[in-house]
Amino acid sequence: MVAKTTDNKDKSNAADSSCEKSRQTENNAVNESEMDNSSLHRFFISAIKDIYFAENALMDASDQMKKEDLKEISKDTHKPS
Repeated sequence: MVAKTTDNKDKSNAADSSCEKSRQTENNAVNESEMDNSSLHRFFISAIKDIYFAENALMDASDQMKKEDLKEISKDTHKPS
C-alpha cells in the first residue's frame, strides 16, 4: 500500500514537472516577444551594430595604412645611396 502511494506521488510530481516546463516555455516565448519590442533591446542591437561597423572601418583603415607604409618602405629601399 505504501509503495502504491509513493508511485502515485511520483507520477503526480512528473506531471507537475511537465506542466511547469510547458508554462516556463510559454513564459519564455512571451518574454522574448516583449524583449524584442523593449527600448533597451533596440538600444542594445543598435550599439552592437555600431560596434560592428566601427570595427570594420578600423580594419579597412588598418589595411590602407599597411599598404601606404609598404609603399614608403619600398621607396626608401629603392633610393640610390
